[in-house]
Amino acid sequence: MNRYERALSHVRERTPAPPAFETIAAASDDARQRWAAEVESRRTRAGRWLLAAAPLWLILIVITTLRWHEPGDLPWNLAATTLPTLLLVWAARLCHESTFRAALLTRGIAFSHLLVALMWAHAAECTEAVVFALGMTMAMGRSLGLLGAIGLDGSSDPDSSFEPVRFRGLLSLALIMACVDAMLLLTFGFSGVVVELALAMLELGDVVDPMPLLLLLLGFAAMVVNVWGLVRLRTWALFTNMLTNIAVAAMALTDMLWLGPLLIAMLVTTAIIQLLLPLPILATALGRPLPERREWLMGFVMRIVVPVLVGLTVVRALFPIERWQQPPFW
Repeated sequence: MNRYERALSHVRERTPAPPAFETIAAASDDARQRWAAEVESRRTRAGRWLLAAAPLWLILIVITTLRWHEPGDLPWNLAATTLPTLLLVWAARLCHESTFRAALLTRGIAFSHLLVALMWAHAAECTEAVVFALGMTMAMGRSLGLLGAIGLDGSSDPDSSFEPVRFRGLLSLALIMACVDAMLLLTFGFSGVVVELALAMLELGDVVDPMPLLLLLLGFAAMVVNVWGLVRLRTWALFTNMLTNIAVAAMALTDMLWLGPLLIAMLVTTAIIQLLLPLPILATALGRPLPERREWLMGFVMRIVVPVLVGLTVVRALFPIERWQQPPFW
């Protein structure tokens, strides 16, 4: 018998002693504490990136107004950026909360600003717009990368009523997209229409049709109700969310909301995505076999979709295709 065989025989004859329970418990507690510290560090750094992006709105509006518009337009343009600025500050605060609602709203605010940075990169070539698009893209991409899927699995929020097992990935993404639509309508659509109405009233001295403003508020309210229903796993929320997206996309395409072409394209794109996401859930409700879990979906969005959007924005900002004389605001 050679050494190798003797070693095998010796190992087989010995009874391995399991580690003590205290050792396992101590190692588990240590790993849990390290992970909690890492999560808190990521939340803190993501909040700092969101907070650092808030002044970009004010800087952009002041510079572009003084350069391309009348100085008297500055108060109206500043009013249009008040909501986006406050939302970024609020998102920085929400980063430190461990509830599913906070995680959802933070992603919605960051995604909506990432899409708007892409819009600015596409719409204008002036230096201040390019700097704004690059700065906002870097901040939003970094914050989303740091957050990842933290808080979306419900592990840190035991009191949450959002506990789907089979369709968690689909519903989480649908909720984030609904929040993105609501943020786009409330901040950039609503603010732009208010500014346009105010300037028209000042220039024309007449009453302007407020219908676009009312339709935007109605669409925003409907999306808030849809988000509330989806978080609480209400079946009706799936159908009302689909109908709301169809209605908003139709009104945007027919110029009933007075939105810019880029914002219309964003709303139509998110509407198409939200129409496709609930289809597996509805098919299962109609008797089809349960599909495979989509637990990889949020990871795919954070690891693939966000870097693609960031790269597209950077390329579009640094290598513009069209030439614009001045940046359109919405």
